[in-house]
Amino acid sequence: MNSSMLAINNAFSPTLIAFESKNGEYFSVRENPPKKFPNNILFIIESFLKAFSIKPNNIGAIAVVNGPGSFTGTRITVVEAKIIAYSLSIPLVAINSVKLIGNIVQNGTVALPAGRNEFFTAEFKNGKMTGELKCTAMDKIDSKEIYSVKKIENEFGRKINVVSVSGEQLLKYAKTELEKGEIYKDPLALKPIYLRSTDLLFKKRK
Repeated sequence: MNSSMLAINNAFSPTLIAFESKNGEYFSVRENPPKKFPNNILFIIESFLKAFSIKPNNIGAIAVVNGPGSFTGTRITVVEAKIIAYSLSIPLVAINSVKLIGNIVQNGTVALPAGRNEFFTAEFKNGKMTGELKCTAMDKIDSKEIYSVKKIENEFGRKINVVSVSGEQLLKYAKTELEKGEIYKDPLALKPIYLRSTDLLFKKRK
């Protein structure tokens, strides 16, 4: 599918906005907004589109990282992406942050802090998730290769490899999902996934 795409991430740092035109022109920006102002994503998107003269009708599809991620950053960005997709009647692709990182590192365990000394974890082999997303303590992770998007201090002396996602990597994964047909037919139905261990625990109890 040859379509221009706008991809957005504000679920974890750094904030990423990337755009690729039908002609293969590529633009991206990385930001590290203060935690007090996670809604800067609205200003960043508007400034990005204006700076590179990208008009709304130039956007053929939009992708957004809908989590697991920070509460405010993920929520605001998902809402913005839904509005853009709905108003322009373009495909909306939801990107799971754990699967995105797993696709980049290919092999090992992706671990994202979930609070209360617990982590959302998933095993990956050749870029594919081999099991379910789990919520577990660091000392329960068997893998020697652990990856996260931030430095994690832990009392068990486990080495955590920090992954810095680029706009190009975000776009590449988003385009793959779009080509697979992984889109929301109703953009307004997309919901964010938050980094809270209680969410997974409640889900298991139902």
